[in-house]
Amino acid sequence: MADPTQLKAIRHTLNHRVSVIRGGPGTGKSYTAKLLLRHFHQAHASHALQGPVLLVTMTNQALDTLMEGILEFADPSEMLRIGGSTKSLNQTLVARQFSQCKDSLIFKHPDRKLFMDRERAVKDLTGSAVGLMTEGQGSLADGLREVEQCTKAINEEQHKILGHSIRSAGIVFLGMTSTACAKQISMLNHLRPSVCLVEEAGELREGQLIASLPSSLQQLVLIGDEQQLQPKVEHALKGPPVNYGWSMFERLTRLGVPRVQLKTQRRMRPEICGLVNYAFDQGLDTDTPASLIRGSLPTIRQPLFFLHHNEREASAVGSRSHINVYESQMLVNLVPALCGNGYTPADITIIALYKGQMYQIQRDLEQLSLRIRQAEQQRPSYQVLRAPVSSLQKLKVVTLDDFQGQENKVVLVSLTRSDRLGFVAERNRALVTLSRAKEMMVVIGHSLFLDTPNRHWSGVKEFFEACDIGSERVGSDLDTSLVGIGPALAIGCPKHGE
Repeated sequence: MADPTQLKAIRHTLNHRVSVIRGGPGTGKSYTAKLLLRHFHQAHASHALQGPVLLVTMTNQALDTLMEGILEFADPSEMLRIGGSTKSLNQTLVARQFSQCKDSLIFKHPDRKLFMDRERAVKDLTGSAVGLMTEGQGSLADGLREVEQCTKAINEEQHKILGHSIRSAGIVFLGMTSTACAKQISMLNHLRPSVCLVEEAGELREGQLIASLPSSLQQLVLIGDEQQLQPKVEHALKGPPVNYGWSMFERLTRLGVPRVQLKTQRRMRPEICGLVNYAFDQGLDTDTPASLIRGSLPTIRQPLFFLHHNEREASAVGSRSHINVYESQMLVNLVPALCGNGYTPADITIIALYKGQMYQIQRDLEQLSLRIRQAEQQRPSYQVLRAPVSSLQKLKVVTLDDFQGQENKVVLVSLTRSDRLGFVAERNRALVTLSRAKEMMVVIGHSLFLDTPNRHWSGVKEFFEACDIGSERVGSDLDTSLVGIGPALAIGCPKHGE
């Protein structure tokens, strides 16, 4: 059921040609998008909406997630995905791929003969141009120009036929990454979508998004959070006065275009949300039933913990990345304890801030699997993980960039570095790092990490230290006994809870 701010966002969208919907971590941005798309689906069925709804994301992964949500109310035959192939496990459910249906659509179109005639003409001209190479440079240039002109004409004709074919095929939702949109903009102009919804709009550069929008649009919906995801730009004009690194989402916000703020988060338990609110001034509502029902685990009394140590990182062999073997081994050894407390490997994600550390953790997990197999061979009736060892393959070890916009029940974070923050010194990256967990989060890092001068990480340190002494400075309604910081995480016996 939608909360008041989500309902406000839906009403706002239905009454404005340009809608900006911002939501902090776990506030249901994707759910709000799904509610809007359900409405557009109904409007299309009643012929109140003409043309397909264009769905735009930055990444294929985000597009997979968005389109899979649509399957709850739309038939796969009403969906078309153009661009890179899906990597989703449910890829057989995500609708027809562009490369698979393009030829079929062209064949069924009444103008297919014209298209095929022009295609043959281009092939003939290409052969002629090659033959002209012996007749002089001028003739060759003329021939190549003629080939180029015919190629443009046939491409335009192909885009026209494809646009009309897709429109007549009853496609309601057309999903594309921004890169695919820019490449297929001619086809989109012939297809004439009237509505475009952009997920994680704060991650798309303004120019990149503008190049992706067809001229037929009557309504634009931007959903995202510029405080979490921002465009990746390495350019001298990134900042003022040009602000090349801004997204359209951020620019419209700064210009004062009315936007709706989603406030109620349903992802994080109150303690984790309290950390996010305290360190990043998010002001999220933590009083939600979904988060309040989660208590502490029988053997892990502090489900939010900062585990500090004094082991420095090293340089990864053959790269400029970093590894911290101590952190890797600590987190990997924590996995069996979590699996013995009702979690499965699929419920756990390990975030490494550096690729070198990600590979190190993956190697240590392989060693853990080997040790578990050996132990279970010696005692066949005993399961260390209370699940098949092969299930460890479902445990995700990712870098931060690969886990943006995602979540899991348990998140373990390896900060890796000691006295330097690295790229997590940036507010948006720090916020994303600490807001992925639903029920439990353990952050492991060097004791000097939190002493590095940085407003947001200083706030993280203050939060953990205030909870450690039971201070109400972090909020009188927060159970500080469930938050801990120290060199060791207490884990009890699964049977006796001691």
